[in-house]
Amino acid sequence: MMQQNGGFTLLEVTIAAALILIVSALGLVAIQSSARAVELNQALANIQQDARGAMLALSREVEFAVKPAPTGYSLPPNVEGIRTVQGGNGVVFQVPTNREGTSFSQPITVSFDEENQRLEREQAGAVRVLGSANTIEFAEFDLRDDDSVLRITMTVARPIASPTGQMSRFTLQTDVYLMN
Repeated sequence: MMQQNGGFTLLEVTIAAALILIVSALGLVAIQSSARAVELNQALANIQQDARGAMLALSREVEFAVKPAPTGYSLPPNVEGIRTVQGGNGVVFQVPTNREGTSFSQPITVSFDEENQRLEREQAGAVRVLGSANTIEFAEFDLRDDDSVLRITMTVARPIASPTGQMSRFTLQTDVYLMN
């Protein structure tokens, strides 16, 4: 009588090893894809936060800007209504400094510095950066609706840490309704 061996044949072991290798490779690809998706979402969240922060700071200040005087009216002496400059890459405005609206700030200029990729706020010679430096790829200012609304369009971009050097971009557009 012949005795049966309880082991596996070489073919069975080879097939099992190949299946384990294939399943492991698929699992590794899934993990890498998930990690990449998390990285992309985090990068996009960071630039969205930068854009919204800069837009919020700018919007809060600009909404109190003095509008240009309607036809037939004039503004107080030494006060200018809001206007765009540099072909829409900047805006100049003044804001009231008291509740009565009888005193006004020095002119404030907010402009897009294309070389340094940032928004700069300048008043009386003092310059400060709005939002995170070196992330703004494009900014444009446009007065609309009889100079009562300032539309601000901004695109923020940042490279994603990856071997491909891919860029993450976010464009934000806000209409600021001028109060004064």
